[in-house]
Amino acid sequence: MPAFKEKLVHLDFKGAPPKASYLAAVFPLIKAWGATGLCLEWEDTLPFSGRFEVVRHPSVYSKDDVKQILQAARDSGLSVVPLGQTFGHLEMLLRHDTFADFRETSDSYGDLCPVHPDAGTLIRELIDQVIDLHPDIDTIHLGGDEVWTLGQHPLTREQIRERGKATIFVEHMRPLMEHVRARGHPMPLNRSPHSRNPSSGPMSPTFKTRSLLACGNGTIRPVSRFGLPAHSKVATWQMPPGRLSAPVWPIIRLGQHWRELRRWKASS
Repeated sequence: MPAFKEKLVHLDFKGAPPKASYLAAVFPLIKAWGATGLCLEWEDTLPFSGRFEVVRHPSVYSKDDVKQILQAARDSGLSVVPLGQTFGHLEMLLRHDTFADFRETSDSYGDLCPVHPDAGTLIRELIDQVIDLHPDIDTIHLGGDEVWTLGQHPLTREQIRERGKATIFVEHMRPLMEHVRARGHPMPLNRSPHSRNPSSGPMSPTFKTRSLLACGNGTIRPVSRFGLPAHSKVATWQMPPGRLSAPVWPIIRLGQHWRELRRWKASS
């Protein structure tokens, strides 16, 4: 595996969130194996409030739990990058009737309709609550990948036909990145919008620089060409079945890749 300055382990809490005490016991092991940080995908386990209270998991973490988990990460020498989905993978939100109007398709709960007039406001409010629960972070992961049904809503389809899919993607993501910047968190991190398995060969050695964007086909172009802020980083997750390849930062799914994680430690 190539040498990376930062190596993040991805923890996805959907379904069966571990107890805070269990995570506190696991974090030192992750650090010992060579990781530098955690990408925490809380999903519906954060103690959301207001109109988002409806999304809470039955085993939702309390605010004290969240503080305990973040403190345990700090005590283990691990940075934390929360992952807040903003486009695709929004089942935790869109499966509820309260937010049904925001779906790209009526029978699919995963993807947000980016041309809904209140979509940006909705996601900014959601991201604000994620940030508020992580007062010490300097990076947030804004998702943005695998929006499988993009273009199926009649309004979205019309806009894509007139202006192109990349424009629709950028016009949804850019205001979110700028909002994060204005909040004082200078490095929003988002994923390739179309595919996590680019079809081209090895990535450019300059891919880690924060002024680059990876398209779905694996080509590397300056962020400015797509209108995305230069202060953002873009991570393309490449995880073919049965093997671990190299994204911008190695982000490893806990449980799915224990064997690869051990091999990574052995080779470091």
